[in-house]
Amino acid sequence: MLREAGGAREALEDERVGMVVPGRREQGVRVEARVQGDALHGLASRPTLGRGPNTASPSRPANAGGSGSWKRFRPTVTPAAPSASPARTASRYASADRTFGPPALLGAASGVRAAQPSRAVVVALLAWIGASLVLFMVQGRLFAHYAIPLAVPLGVLAGVGLQRVAESLRRAAASGARAVVVLPLLVTLVVSAAAGVLSASMEFATVSERSGRMEAVAERIEHLPGASLLVWGNEPRLYDLSGRTPATRYAYLYPLTTPGYSTAAMVDDLLSAWTADPPAVVVDAGSSAPGRPGFLPLLIDRPILTDGRDLDLLDPLRAFVRERYVLIDTVAGWPIYVYSVPDA
Repeated sequence: MLREAGGAREALEDERVGMVVPGRREQGVRVEARVQGDALHGLASRPTLGRGPNTASPSRPANAGGSGSWKRFRPTVTPAAPSASPARTASRYASADRTFGPPALLGAASGVRAAQPSRAVVVALLAWIGASLVLFMVQGRLFAHYAIPLAVPLGVLAGVGLQRVAESLRRAAASGARAVVVLPLLVTLVVSAAAGVLSASMEFATVSERSGRMEAVAERIEHLPGASLLVWGNEPRLYDLSGRTPATRYAYLYPLTTPGYSTAAMVDDLLSAWTADPPAVVVDAGSSAPGRPGFLPLLIDRPILTDGRDLDLLDPLRAFVRERYVLIDTVAGWPIYVYSVPDA
């Protein structure tokens, strides 16, 4: 195979390449092809097995006049293809960089760029999370258990993200690239485990104390007269432990103290129900002890642990309890009142 130099600089771009093919009855056949740009590089670096497809069809109308019309020829040296190692290494690290982060975040980032229907699923999950956050802000209260519904969309997104991490690990040949992929997963796992253990230890003491208090109060009121009970505050489990009938349709009192929802008419309706059928027992479960900060006070004043969403329309209910009930005991910090009608 011979090539004719295209100029003084002997550049490889836009050169004419000739190949002398021996014929049966003629001295040879000259085939001319034009090589543009670095197409020769691509052909030289492409592996071939056996006889490849006939790609020289445009050169079949060859000149049968032999090679005499060529000015000067010399053996052609196949140009070396540029090394792909640096690019591949950079690509591997770039892929590892794109997988840096918590699995759920990786799942969201890759899902929004995926094809349908995967993209639609990820968008729906993100809408789920966004709607939940909006509801948290609107209602104004954020307790830890309110975040439980987020476990479903975050879990699905984490699965998508872990799949992306697994693909990156398969592609990453260098140990450094693998470390970049695995490190954020380990950090996320350690932080999550530490947060879970810490929060559980902090909540355990409080839950255990509240459980013991409710059991003691339930035992104290078990044999008191009447069958109905009003728990002032937000401890509905006391109804179940005591076996008494709730004196209100509200298991919690939050519906009567939430701005934008509670109304004076709701309080008046409850007062009318009490007038017709007074609660036999009232337990002030609004704080851990009389005078300690807690829920809106009943008859014993206390500071309010507020989240900025406390609407106090409860004075008619306080007056009802004050006029018709007497304090008989305080058990585990919770005052207990029983119904008592003064003699006429």
